Amino acid sequence: MRRSTIKKTITAIIILLLSVTIFAACNKEGDGVLTTEVLWTNNNIGGVQNGPENDTVVVLEEDCLVTTLTNYHYFNDGAKPGTITLVGEDGTKYGPWQASGREGQGGVKDAYWDTSPNQELKAGKYLVIDSDHGTWSKNEESGNAGFTEVIGVRK
Repeated sequence: MRRSTIKKTITAIIILLLSVTIFAACNKEGDGVLTTEVLWTNNNIGGVQNGPENDTVVVLEEDCLVTTLTNYHYFNDGAKPGTITLVGEDGTKYGPWQASGREGQGGVKDAYWDTSPNQELKAGKYLVIDSDHGTWSKNEESGNAGFTEVIGVRK
């Protein structure tokens, strides 16, 4: 092997190792990298029906940044994803946010309605408004409220 090829190979390996080391150091917990988590959910594995009978009220225990808000529409009869809105205790509306569809259990098209609000919210209670209440899933385990999951970052 020629010296120039060996030098180039060694240089490439050193650059690769330095890059990996720097990347790993930048992703340590507590260095400002935001870690998302489920902040609130009433999802469960019980059988579902459509049309929640009770309000879905999200309770956020502390201030947060909501990065993902998802409603579940299992029996959707081909309905395209609509919008999701939150209404705070003081009447302030957040959204509506247009949802995109994601496949659910058994290959049900658009069963999950995902939004990406990136909305800062204070601790408190928020009413969830779904644009297609009739296909929104609920069951006894959810208190006959629509299935919702809130993912984000605690402040």
